[in-house]
Amino acid sequence: MSEKQKRTPQWQRGFRHLSSVQQYCSNYIAAWSSQAIPVDRIWCDVLFMRSVVALRSVLVLIDHDAVDDAATILRTIFEIEFQLGAIKKDREIAIQLIGWAEVARLTRLKNRPLPEGMTSEELERQLGEAREFGKKLTKKALAQEADRNKEYGTFYSALSEIAHSSPVGLQHYIAEGDTPGSFRVGSSGSLYSPELVMALASSTQLEVLKIIREMCETPGDQELQALLLENGQIIDSVRQLGLL
Repeated sequence: MSEKQKRTPQWQRGFRHLSSVQQYCSNYIAAWSSQAIPVDRIWCDVLFMRSVVALRSVLVLIDHDAVDDAATILRTIFEIEFQLGAIKKDREIAIQLIGWAEVARLTRLKNRPLPEGMTSEELERQLGEAREFGKKLTKKALAQEADRNKEYGTFYSALSEIAHSSPVGLQHYIAEGDTPGSFRVGSSGSLYSPELVMALASSTQLEVLKIIREMCETPGDQELQALLLENGQIIDSVRQLGLL
């Protein structure tokens, strides 16, 4: 059976839609003009760019039937949604996240040879400055701040079963053997269907896009409205199939 024969019309529709969402987001980035913006917006724009790159990876992995790996990357897009949603409500959160990222970077340097020109005293000074405005925020705290508790408790937690190699996430690799009480390991299958992963990826990326467009005060257009309409129909279809 060829690869194309294995792929259902639902799979093909979801893949085309996900590709369209990724292309729309890429075009949106390409249309950005060079301008001076606040540091919190820089952080948000970079997060959005990261989400678009991650979505491209999801497409490649889905196309090669590596659904579990695509689901692991999808989890990253959810994390970006939590960050952007929280920052949209409180811009100070971006500064805290930047500061904590700097704290983590400088802390790692303490266990490595220092860069040329940096002393232990200078490293401690920079760490002290970073800690003044840096704050570690958990994914759960960011989701709560962004009013994404449902997404965190349902989808993000479920995807974590795959990302953390839990017994739930690995169970589909194990099947009963030929003799009673024996088992065998196989590489086929995935915890979730590719149709579900693609539907979640497109929906999450569109939410990320919505947040960044509101921050940039970008008006909507017909192409985006068509994507949103198609996305809603795909979600309904996935739900009717009992996949969601």
